[in-house]
Amino acid sequence: TYSGFVNDETEEVLTRQPNFSCSATPQSNVGTYTITASGAGAENYTFQYVKGELSITPALLTVSTDTETRLYGDPNPDFTLHYSGFKNNETEDVLTEKPFIDFSDINSTSSAGGYEVAIVGGSATNYTFRYLSGILNIERAPLTITATDAVRNEGEDNPAFTLSYSGFRNNETESVLDALPTISCIANRNSPAGFYDIVLSGGYDNNYDYQLVYGRLEVTLPNGMEGVSVSKVSVYPNPVKHDLYIQSDYPVEKVEIYNQSGVCVLADKDYSGKTDVSSLPAGVYYVRVYANGVPETKKIIIEN
Repeated sequence: TYSGFVNDETEEVLTRQPNFSCSATPQSNVGTYTITASGAGAENYTFQYVKGELSITPALLTVSTDTETRLYGDPNPDFTLHYSGFKNNETEDVLTEKPFIDFSDINSTSSAGGYEVAIVGGSATNYTFRYLSGILNIERAPLTITATDAVRNEGEDNPAFTLSYSGFRNNETESVLDALPTISCIANRNSPAGFYDIVLSGGYDNNYDYQLVYGRLEVTLPNGMEGVSVSKVSVYPNPVKHDLYIQSDYPVEKVEIYNQSGVCVLADKDYSGKTDVSSLPAGVYYVRVYANGVPETKKIIIEN
């Protein structure tokens, strides 16, 4: 800028433009540097030079990180910091203090969900910092819940079914779970001897992903699987291929045949002296005979 021109003249009347110099370079640190002028020429003017100042301000350095995922109860993963805005081919090595991830509010007991990962710290002579937070997604940890196998005699009520667990984190127990799965079994006190699934369903927890494993209820004959009941009911032939006959002191009302899993595979609701079992695959079965209102179970073998 100029001060002192007369006759409405401008710098166009100068025979020689001034030169400017400053010691600052692209590598100079943040600070204030003197700008000097010299060397101007004019026919009608002498020159007095007033120094200027060059202010170098910090460059903006953006620090960001990624989105990471871990399971509930696991330690926090390592986050990588990314930098954008370095000058003069510099790297984070020029920082007097490197920024870092603040995990003070996120640990192994933090519930499943998404968390903002804050970047803090960081200082440098020539940079100011802008932080772009990352995300930590905490997913539910797998928890295996197993229905415990059980045994009871035919004609009894089912026992109280129990559960076992594998996969708890942070020394937790089932007391922390939001909703336990329900336990059910199709077997009742009238079910014949055999094996029945103890079924698990439903349930939910914010921090655990349930892996449900069925158990098995074994219903046994009071006298053992080979025992013959003291009733006046008998079945023949045994083994059988086609027609199964039943002898009873009382009229036979209906006949049901169950496989070893406790599933009814044949029902003869209007028994008329024999039951055709030829449609069933070879194997061991249980015949439930209803006579005089009293169900009794017999073991048979079906041959092809």
